[in-house]
Amino acid sequence: MSNLAGASERRRMPSPRHILAAALRPLVEWIFQGAGAQTAIDGATPPLAVSERQKTGAWLLFLALAMLFHAPHVVFHHSETTIDFFLHYNWTKEFVESIQLGDLYPRWIHHGSYGLGEPALLYYSPLYYWSAGLFSLAGGTTWLAMHVAEVLSSTVFAWFVFRAIAYHVRFRLALVGGCLALFNPFFVLLQYKFHGFPWSFAFAAYGLLLWALLRPRDESPSINVWAAVAIGIATLSHTVSALMALICFSVAALVALPGRRRLSDRLRTLLGWLATAALGLSLSAIYLWPALASMNLIGSAAWTKNYVPWSAFSFPLFTQVNGYFWPAFQWPISVWAAATLILPLIYLVKAAPANPHFNYAAQIMAASGLTALFFASELSYLLWLPDTPLRKIQFPFRFISIVSIAGIVLCCLAAEVAARQPRPVWRTVFGVLLMLALALSGLLFVRASYLDGHALPVAIRDNQHTFLKFQKNFLTTGEHGRCPDGDTLCAETRRQANSFMGLPEYTIATQGPHWLDFSRFGFERDCTAERRSCLELPRTRTGRHWQITLASPGSVRLPQFDFPAWQVWVDGVPVAHRTDAATGVIAVDLGSGPHTISVVWRRLTAEWVGLLVSATALLVIVGLIWHRRREGGRE
Repeated sequence: MSNLAGASERRRMPSPRHILAAALRPLVEWIFQGAGAQTAIDGATPPLAVSERQKTGAWLLFLALAMLFHAPHVVFHHSETTIDFFLHYNWTKEFVESIQLGDLYPRWIHHGSYGLGEPALLYYSPLYYWSAGLFSLAGGTTWLAMHVAEVLSSTVFAWFVFRAIAYHVRFRLALVGGCLALFNPFFVLLQYKFHGFPWSFAFAAYGLLLWALLRPRDESPSINVWAAVAIGIATLSHTVSALMALICFSVAALVALPGRRRLSDRLRTLLGWLATAALGLSLSAIYLWPALASMNLIGSAAWTKNYVPWSAFSFPLFTQVNGYFWPAFQWPISVWAAATLILPLIYLVKAAPANPHFNYAAQIMAASGLTALFFASELSYLLWLPDTPLRKIQFPFRFISIVSIAGIVLCCLAAEVAARQPRPVWRTVFGVLLMLALALSGLLFVRASYLDGHALPVAIRDNQHTFLKFQKNFLTTGEHGRCPDGDTLCAETRRQANSFMGLPEYTIATQGPHWLDFSRFGFERDCTAERRSCLELPRTRTGRHWQITLASPGSVRLPQFDFPAWQVWVDGVPVAHRTDAATGVIAVDLGSGPHTISVVWRRLTAEWVGLLVSATALLVIVGLIWHRRREGGRE
C-alpha cells in the first residue's frame, strides 16, 4: 500500500515542464490579450498599426528602463573598471573641455602619451563625444553628460526595435521585444564589462537601421534614405559597428522585396542597397575620410598586429588550443544568442504565414543574423587569415551583437505565429528564450556591478579626475612595474595612469625612442639646463601656448608631439619647425629674449574634403526626403 501511495503521490507532483508552463502562462496571456486580436500574419493584409497613445507610452517605458539600465553607473556609482573605462572617460572629459573652449571638433587628445598628445580623435568616431559635449553645456559633470547621452541612445535603440517589430506583431509582444532588446545580455556586457560606451551608443543606429528595413514603404529598389542615415550615424558612433552592420545587412539586401522576385528586380534592389550604403558612408565622411586618408601617419598596423582573432571565436572548438579571450562570453552568451536565432528560424521555416511583408521581415532578420553567426564562429576562420578590413573588427565574437538583436526580433515574430496556431510547446520555447535574456542580464548586472565591481573613484563623480594628478604623483616615479598580488588599490591606480599612456594604434609614425623619458621631465630638464624661463599658458581653442625666455639663441623642444596639422607661431608669426628625431616632439629655433610660442591645429586637406562630402551627402538626403514626401511617399 505504501508503494502505491508513493506512486500516486509522485503522479500528483508537477513536472518541471508544467511548473515552467504555469509560471509563463500569465505573461503569455498578458502579451496576447486584448488589442491586436486579428493580426497581419493571417493573410496579405497591411502591417499592424500602433496608435499615438501606444507610441507615447512605449517611449516613456523605454526611457524609464534606460534610466534603470544605467543606474549602477550614474546613480549608485558602482561598477567594475578596466583601462577602456578610464580611456573613454578621459577622452570624453577632454572633448567636453575642448568644446567649452570653442573647438567644435577637437581631433587631438592633449593628455595622451603622458602629456605629449595623440591624434586619437582624428581616427575614432566622434558622435558619442559630441553628444556628451552637447549635454555638458547644460551643466553637470562629464560623467553625468556621458550617461545622459547613453540613456537617450538606449531609449532610441529600444524604441526603434519596438517600432520595427510592431509592424508585424501585436503591440504587447512588440513592447516586450523592445524591452528585451535593451536588456539583452550582450548589451549589459558591452556597457558593464567591456565598457564600450561609444559602441553601446551605436546601438541606436542599429535600431534605426532595423526600422528602416522592416517598416512599410514604397517597395522600390531605390535608395533607402533612413537606412543611409542609420549607416552614417553608426559610422560616426563606432566604426566597427558600422562595418559589421554593412557586412551582415548587405547579405540581407539579397532578400527579395515582396512582389519583386525576378532577377532584374533583385539586381536593382542590390544596386539600391549599394547606393544606400555609399550615401550613408558619405554622410560620415567628415570623420571617415580624414581617418582613412592619413592612416600612414600613425601605427595603424597595431589594429591587426596587437589584436589577433585566434582566441576570440564564439563556440571555440579547434581554436581553443590558443586559449580563451573571454570564456564566459564565448560560450554561455553566444549559445543563448544562437538559440534565439536558430530555434525561431526552424519554426518559421515549417510554419511560415501567408503574409509577404511578415515573411520579408523574418527573412531579413534570418539573413543578417545567420551571417553574423557565421562570422562570429570558427566557420569563418579562413576569412580572418588575410589582412583585410575584416581584421579591423579584431574579435570575431563581436558579431554576436547583431545575432542577439536579430534573435530577439525573430523570436517575437515566431511567437506571434505560434500564438495564432495550436503550438503551445513552441510558444513556451519562445517565452523561455525571451525570459532567459532577462535572467542572464540580471545575473550580469549583479556580477559586473557588485561581485566584480566596486565603488567608482570619487574624483569621477566630482569631475576632478584629471591628468595633472598622475602627471605629478605618478610619472615621476616611473610608469611601469607590477603590483603585488591582491593589491587592488595599486592595480586600480595603474589602470587609471595607463589610460593616459596612449594606445599603440595611435602612435605617431615620427615618434622617437626617447619620448617616454622626455614626457616625464624632459621639457623642464631642458629649461633648467639651458637656464631658460619656461611657463605654459592655459590651453585655448586653437591649441597650446608657452612663454619662454632664452638667455641666448637656441633650439627649444616643446612637450608636444609633432603632426602635419600642427603649425608653430612665435610672437604672433608662423615659423618653420622640425621634428626632434630622438623624441618626435616639436623643435623650433628661437632667438634670445622672451617669446610667446603657440602650437595651433590647422585642418588637414583631408579634413576639409571630408566636411565637403558630408555636407553634400546631407543635402542629398534632405532633398530625397523632401522630394518623396512631396510625391506622396513615406520616406
